[in-house]
Amino acid sequence: MAVRGAPGFRAFDVGASRPVTGGLGALIVGLKGGHAMADQITGGCKCGKVRYAGTPLDAAPFRCHCRDCQQLTGSGHTEMMPLAREGFAISETCRIYEMQGGSGQSTYSGFCPDCGAQLIRRSARMGDRVYVHAGSLDDPAQYAPERSIYSDAAQPWDAGSIIKAD
Repeated sequence: MAVRGAPGFRAFDVGASRPVTGGLGALIVGLKGGHAMADQITGGCKCGKVRYAGTPLDAAPFRCHCRDCQQLTGSGHTEMMPLAREGFAISETCRIYEMQGGSGQSTYSGFCPDCGAQLIRRSARMGDRVYVHAGSLDDPAQYAPERSIYSDAAQPWDAGSIIKAD
């Protein structure tokens, strides 16, 4: 069942029989009893309807200043932690929105359909990973951004948040 989204977005009810081909739809699986293994990163939305679990990826957590992230979060940037796509699990209640990213390839964002919390992002370009929003982590202290990306797109009022390269 398709859900209406903002212009340029295609929304999908991932609980429906028509998954998002090649996007996050292939990742949607139920968490057994809502529990994850001890070495996994876990998180979820504010209301508790959507939960996820995944394994940390050997890649730097980052702060993204791209225009898409600004518009999706209503802020100057977003805080993202990469997890391995393989073995990643998220509740079937997550809604997935597909849009065209700055690279011209598809990107996918996952949101709670009830409270609207942003939870995950994925791009066709980086198919081995899923990015989780740091604020959605059960333990946000697990997140420590190492770099900023798309800092050239940062808004003047958010320039102080750019992580400078060493």
